Order: sequence, then structure tokens, then C-alpha cells
Amino acid sequence: MKEKKTERNLRKRETGLDKIERMLKDFLKSIAELREAQKKTDEQMRLTDERLEKLKMEAEKLKMETFEQMRLTDERIEKRIGKLTDAQGLFWESLSEKGIIKFLEDEGYEIRKVLRDCKSRTKTGKEAEFDLIIEAEKDGKKEVFIAEVKTTATPHYVDEFLAKLSDIIEFFPEYEGKTIWGVFSSGRYADGTEKYAISKGLVVFGISGEVLVLLNPRTSLKPFLKP
Repeated sequence: MKEKKTERNLRKRETGLDKIERMLKDFLKSIAELREAQKKTDEQMRLTDERLEKLKMEAEKLKMETFEQMRLTDERIEKRIGKLTDAQGLFWESLSEKGIIKFLEDEGYEIRKVLRDCKSRTKTGKEAEFDLIIEAEKDGKKEVFIAEVKTTATPHYVDEFLAKLSDIIEFFPEYEGKTIWGVFSSGRYADGTEKYAISKGLVVFGISGEVLVLLNPRTSLKPFLKP
């Protein structure tokens, strides 16, 4: 009897140990599964981070490419506008030169020299550029016509030209003792600009059709400087 009881107790103890061992195995298995799941989650997060970083880099690249395309487009537009502006300016300068020379010849002047886009510097370092200088002679007297040419004229441009004219002898000492005329030519005048230029003693030209015409009343024509 005693041996049988001891055997039963051993079986109970073994059964309890088996149960604990099974629970321990299940626990360890769960831990392993959790670890594996965590690994997968970490890998998924890493891949997600890589995708996000790649998308971010692609978005930044696209942004930079877009900005570059916009910059190049702006440059092309500016160049085209610049070319159109330059072409318009050159056309108006050519038309003004021919028109002013014809006017002078009709007035009995002989053209001696024509200077275009003249840059000059005074002894004090002041610099200026003059669009057109025409040296002419009439009745044995040498006269100089200094012309400013603008596609569109405003009072500000007139004032700038007057400032240059006031120092003309400093820029061109060789013109001292000669009669100097200030000439202003434009294809379009802002409201009242042509009258303002005339009131400042300039010989003013404008466009009529395709012909350069004098806008001054004849009685207002006078040199800017006389010897």
C-alpha cells in the first residue's frame, strides 16, 4: 500500500512538472514569437523609413528641378524682352539720327561728324554717356548738337539729360567756345513731358507716322549754350 501511494505521488509530481515545463516552453515560445514579430516590425519600420527618406529626396530633387526650370524660363523671357527692347532702342536711335540730320540739313547745316554712344569722363572722375553727337557747320560757324534718345520719355529722363548737358564742357573741353544745342528725341512722351523738355530749352523731336518731326514752336528754338 505504501509503495502504491508513493508511486501515485511521484506520478502527480511528474504531471505537475510536465505542466510547468509545458507552460515554460509555451512562455518561451511566446517570447520567441514576440521577438520575431518585433524583428518584423522593426524591419517594416526600417523599410518604411527608407521609403520615406527616398520619397523626401525625390521630392527635394523634383523641387530643385522645378526651380531650375523656372529660373531658366525666367532667363529666357528676360533675354527675349531684352532683345526686343534693344531692337526697339536701336530702331529708334537709327530713326532719330536720320531725322535729326535731315532736319539740320534742311536748316542749311553741313554735317561734319557724327558720334554715337559716346562715353566720356571728366577730370574729377564723373562719367556719362551721350547717345548722339552731331558736329555741324553753318555760315562758317561750328555748332554741336547733343542728342538724347529714348523710346519712352519721362520728366526724370529729361532732368538726367539736362544734368549731363550742364557739364558738357567738362566732358568735352574741345567744345568750349562753340554753340551747343540740347536735343531730345522720343517715340512716346509721358503726359506733358515734351512740353517740359521744350520749357527747359531743348530741341524736341517726336514721331508722326514713320517720320521724325519737330515738336517745338519755331520761336522756342535756342541753343543750350552759346559762346
